[in-house]
Amino acid sequence: MAEEIEALGSLKRNWDSYGAPPIDQKIIAAAVKFIRSLPDNIAYRPRVVPMSPGNFQLEWHHGRKVLELEFETPATIRFLQWKGDQHFSEEDTFPVQDIDRAIDLIQWFMSGTCL
Repeated sequence: MAEEIEALGSLKRNWDSYGAPPIDQKIIAAAVKFIRSLPDNIAYRPRVVPMSPGNFQLEWHHGRKVLELEFETPATIRFLQWKGDQHFSEEDTFPVQDIDRAIDLIQWFMSGTCL
């Protein structure tokens, strides 16, 4: 997955045809370091989604259960966890170096999800 994130660095200005800037190289570097800090096989591969402000997010979807980790800056991740059938939603920010928080969120998503 690190290679897929690093590939975002090749996106040029206007990559979305709406004037989006290139993806911030410092965010890419922080995210690659973050990904390499996670335990192997913690979850199936998320979608890597570039975003128009020059950042990106990782997305996991399974039915009505969603986890999004948006790398807002080189130092922060905004998350959204949502489970529609239980009317549960939480959104917040945590430091990119808080691997334990990320593991908790990913384990929440993977609980009850068949690989």
